[in-house]
Amino acid sequence: MNKLSSAAANCERLFQQAAQLFRQGKAAEAEALCRRIAAARSDYFPAFHLLGAICLQQGRPAEALGSLSHALDSRPPNPARILADLGLAQAALGQFENALASYDQSLALAPDQPDVHHRRGAALAALRRTGEAIASFDQALRLRPGFVDALNNRGVALSALGRAAEALASYDQALALKPDFAAAHYNRGGALMALNRPDEAVASYDHALALRPDNAAALLNRGNVLFSLGRQQEALASFDSALASKPGLAEALYGRANALERLGWTEQALASFAAAAEAKPDYADAFYNRANLLQKLGRLDEAVAIFGKAVEANPAYVEAWNNRGNALMDLGRPAEALASYEKALAIKGDYAEALVNRANALLALTRLEEAFASAREALAARADYPEALNSLGNALGALHRHAEALACFDRALVVRPAYAEALNNRGNALLNLRRPLEALASFDSALALRPGCPETLNNRGNALRNLRRFEEALESFERALAVRPNYAQALNNRGNALGDLDRAAEALENYDAALRVRPDFAEVHDNKGGILLQLGRAQEAVASIRQATKLAPQRAFFHYKLASARRWKAGDPEISEMEALARRKSELAREERIYLQFALAKVYEDIDDRERCFSALLEGNALKRERLGYDEAAMLEMFERTAEVFSEDMLRKRAGDGDPSPAPVFILGMPRSGTTLVEQILSSHPAVFGAGELDDLSESIAVCCEEPGENYPDAFFGVEGAKLRELGARYVAGIGRNAPPGVLRITDKTPDNFRFIGLIRLALPNARIIHVRRDPLDTCFSCFSRLFAGDLGYIYDLGELGRYYRAYEKLMAHWRAALPKGAMLEVQYEEAVADLESFARGIVDFCNLDWDPRCLDFHRQERLVRTSSLMQVRQPIYNSSIGRWRAYEAFLGPLIQALER
Repeated sequence: MNKLSSAAANCERLFQQAAQLFRQGKAAEAEALCRRIAAARSDYFPAFHLLGAICLQQGRPAEALGSLSHALDSRPPNPARILADLGLAQAALGQFENALASYDQSLALAPDQPDVHHRRGAALAALRRTGEAIASFDQALRLRPGFVDALNNRGVALSALGRAAEALASYDQALALKPDFAAAHYNRGGALMALNRPDEAVASYDHALALRPDNAAALLNRGNVLFSLGRQQEALASFDSALASKPGLAEALYGRANALERLGWTEQALASFAAAAEAKPDYADAFYNRANLLQKLGRLDEAVAIFGKAVEANPAYVEAWNNRGNALMDLGRPAEALASYEKALAIKGDYAEALVNRANALLALTRLEEAFASAREALAARADYPEALNSLGNALGALHRHAEALACFDRALVVRPAYAEALNNRGNALLNLRRPLEALASFDSALALRPGCPETLNNRGNALRNLRRFEEALESFERALAVRPNYAQALNNRGNALGDLDRAAEALENYDAALRVRPDFAEVHDNKGGILLQLGRAQEAVASIRQATKLAPQRAFFHYKLASARRWKAGDPEISEMEALARRKSELAREERIYLQFALAKVYEDIDDRERCFSALLEGNALKRERLGYDEAAMLEMFERTAEVFSEDMLRKRAGDGDPSPAPVFILGMPRSGTTLVEQILSSHPAVFGAGELDDLSESIAVCCEEPGENYPDAFFGVEGAKLRELGARYVAGIGRNAPPGVLRITDKTPDNFRFIGLIRLALPNARIIHVRRDPLDTCFSCFSRLFAGDLGYIYDLGELGRYYRAYEKLMAHWRAALPKGAMLEVQYEEAVADLESFARGIVDFCNLDWDPRCLDFHRQERLVRTSSLMQVRQPIYNSSIGRWRAYEAFLGPLIQALER
């Protein structure tokens, strides 16, 4: 044997020894022999191949790659297995495309290699070519049907495609062959979770952990499943075990934080979220959930900052942009919130939640049409989305489209009956539709779902105010303030309720308290000005309302209040502000445009610019008329039918059937006829309580007309005495609710009660009825130049107003003839101007009261006055309005014609 043959034989012998040592698990000794061979024979490919396999086993893929490449360079006769191992090294280094090429070359040389098909599938899966990966695993299984690793990895690939049921079957096949296959138990848990079988998933993870107790991934996933099952203590223990196995595991810190939050351990949860983000600085979810928790805790500035870190880590994180906007809204920063919502929508244009929140921000910025459009977009993105319907309702309400708003809230409640916020907002819509009793029921339903909600308690108080249940309203506002002492809106409304109860000093204290909380609260400045005006403190009132216009210059309502509160002269700077707003009137909601036109009309009248005054009146009245559903024909027919039903004969035959109380005094006639003056004179008497304009009579009538098809006056044709007594008693109880003890008379100066004089006579036979008259043209023009709080539909068109007045006169002529002598006192406003004392003595005597000289000093009375005449009644006598219409005669043609017909 020559030296060359001897060297080859020696290498072969050493290689066989190395191979045996490797099979025996003695990798270090095997590696040493391989390196001796490689040093002696650089072309001996078996040694380099084995060395590559040893390096792979030892977790040194880069060295393996070098050895295996050298083996291939030696041009072995059948390199299929070397190529297969080379692919394994490349895959370990993340070079999956190269690995795939190596596997393909190996299989081209030797197609029946199940392990290489399996490795090829793994590389394809890593390249996210999942369908091809499954095909490779299937080929491996055809060649080796019991190949458990291929069954397991096939399951992983099927899970990646969302085919969880097939994946589960593949894991089950693997486990049937190898019950102690920990990886298959682990993966099976994931498939079961995907199939929403969490209890079985926990069992699978438990099997995996019984085989490998330190498997941090299994402990983590087990914790996640337990969390989803609401088993937070067990979840927390599982996350802690994962961290014990693998300290600093960000996902376990994150899961632990979620469990701690659910358990109410908020500070520990915040710390764990922070630790997760520290362990993984780009962990957007950890930042996001930490920010959400901070927001729930009211730590809003911190929440905004942490949401910022979430979107910094993941700029496309739409939920984080959205919730950052929510936190900014909670901070009262709607412009910044809007920018955040816009970021979310730039990423996902049909993101319904962000569209709704965008609408809410736009509402807060009084960009009402845009808010409406955004809420509509949200509904287009997600049909019947309750939050979108709620937001759309709010936008419609802000646009004074209250009936449509109510329909939106009702739709939201069909989808989600227990939606407290929609019930609350539905109540607000009903209030705006002047349906306070239904509003109260809606607020109470909201409170049943969300007891102690300060916003709903506040709104409930407003409903009770509308129902004139002032003490109950006050109690509701106080309940809201008990929950949130610095709730500026409730302080404001509590002030309003105290004003209703004539507790003016306390009302002002509440307004001042609200302004200490929110100095820029324009509505409070306005309300404070209103009550100061009602108290006759005009200078202070004007200053307060002026502050409201400065804080909210776009709110025409405040300009209207300011215009009504003072006299104007040419050049006053506020006039220019109103005119500038008028030039942008297309930006205003209809209701605000109405207020603006009436404000300008008042200003122009004061500076004697009659043409512009009447032009503003025409536009303001036309806008108001457009939004009212006034049916002139039905109204005039009702007048005719009233005279037919309450005939002289009927009134005579039914006399004495009603409630005998002598307390009510009805002061009635046309609006702006002098009813406020009469009430102010009477209420200056210590035995009289001036209740103002009341809805009690119309509400009592409505209760009596609640049967289907029953309407006034026909519901009272042939009415029984018991029903009349019930109506009268209901009315007396209602008006007495807020009257002080000991008064003998209570006035109701609702002008339109003239329509019900016959019913008043029957239901309250001992009531006093005072009919106040004034020159028809002065009355009608005064009506046309005032914006009334109620929807008096007949006022806002000159022709309709004149025809209504003629129908009123005709009905009053009927009452004059049908009532017994002395049942009604008729007084003329102009007579009060000419001889106040005689006028006052006459009405006091009619009420069967002793004369009191204080009735002549009505303008000094501290009682709050709440009508459009409040400026006049603070003066000794108001006579400049006599003949006022003549200055505008050239514009009043349709009214004059209607009155003359």
